Amino acid sequence: MIVNQAKAFTTDTIYRGQVLPTTSLSAEDIAASFHNSLTLLSAEIEGRSFGGGVLELVPSEISSLSIPVTPGAGKSIDHLDKISRTAGTEDDLVEATDALMPEWLPEMDFKHMELIHEARLSLLNRRLERN
Repeated sequence: MIVNQAKAFTTDTIYRGQVLPTTSLSAEDIAASFHNSLTLLSAEIEGRSFGGGVLELVPSEISSLSIPVTPGAGKSIDHLDKISRTAGTEDDLVEATDALMPEWLPEMDFKHMELIHEARLSLLNRRLERN
């Protein structure tokens, strides 16, 4: 997920969204919080698997994703953006976001994040091995 600072357009509605004016969250809060093990675990649960291990989510499934977001998470967007641009794998970004989760949401402590991370990897590996 990215913040569309360029205000670029896309014709595919699945690739765009907007922050409602009634929320206290910013686009940066949502983008910074998105790449974590809980959200990716919920994507594995909500989505459907196709050949080659491809995971697809339609708009209704995307709207069902669990995204633990809190106001202020966007303060880490520059740090996370740098990781996403320079990391070796997407797991580096997920691990960095998971490490910030307890700071943003204390109930998502390191122990819980580790369990969620392991569950996500279990479903991911199952999907990839089936195909």
